[in-house]
Amino acid sequence: MSRLPSLRAMRAFQVTGKHLNLADAAEELCITASGVSHQIRLLEDDLGTKLFNRTGRGLELTERGAELLLVLSDIFDNLHNAISEFRENKKGGAVHIAMPVNFASRWFIPNLAKFEEMHPHVNIRLSSQDGSMTRPGRNDLDCAIRFGQTDWPGYSKIPLFSEKLVIVCSPRLLRLTKSISGSLQEFRFLQVETQPGEWEAWARGTGMDLPLHARKLIFESRELAIQGSIEGLGITLAGFSEIAEDIRVGRLVQVMEDRHVVNGTYYFLVSDERAALPGLRSLTEWVRSEFSERSSHLLAS
Repeated sequence: MSRLPSLRAMRAFQVTGKHLNLADAAEELCITASGVSHQIRLLEDDLGTKLFNRTGRGLELTERGAELLLVLSDIFDNLHNAISEFRENKKGGAVHIAMPVNFASRWFIPNLAKFEEMHPHVNIRLSSQDGSMTRPGRNDLDCAIRFGQTDWPGYSKIPLFSEKLVIVCSPRLLRLTKSISGSLQEFRFLQVETQPGEWEAWARGTGMDLPLHARKLIFESRELAIQGSIEGLGITLAGFSEIAEDIRVGRLVQVMEDRHVVNGTYYFLVSDERAALPGLRSLTEWVRSEFSERSSHLLAS
């Protein structure tokens, strides 16, 4: 690998190329104009090419000098941005977390302001959890929130809470229905495409019978099915943590509150290699405190 020219000389050239004036470059670099000129001569000798033409009006970049200025300006700009970001994040750091999109939109993002208020120096990079997120050992992930049993080599697993599956619909739809005490016959069933047997599993767990010829509306995701229920299109199954806020503000109501099944557990996975980093440690402590025994009880009750 060939030796690089002096960093000091390249910086002197880049600043001078920006100003096309030795005095202005010297002021920015906090050295003398002769010192700037000396560094530029060193760089020209090292590269074996002339970078400036000296004219009666001052300095003018040569064709090769203009090419080098573009390259070095990008390099020094990137270096400046990287150092600035490092300084801003030295007390916290950037944390890359992945989670199911529905959990992100319905719990993590609405509560993220609380974490940022407590830890303003931590930058969060949030990824939604598509099919690729199911692969273990993604090197760029610091942590993840996952539903169900997940074993990722190199990640410690912290249980957060057990999720219960409940039936919800819009208050308007419930008012239009005469009775739901023993049957769901009058409702249209909203189903998630990726969970085709979910309603049957709920029926087995609760001892309920589903209508033989139930009307159905199938959605690609849970988020869309929940929105369909909010709009009054039918009843849907959802994790209680996903719709707790919708119930609190009256967008949704529970149907047959005593009929629910626990369908799995949410886990927080933390990279063993990066667990001690300040930002990740802060996020881990915050997530655990949010889902402490009291919070878990409220979500699961």
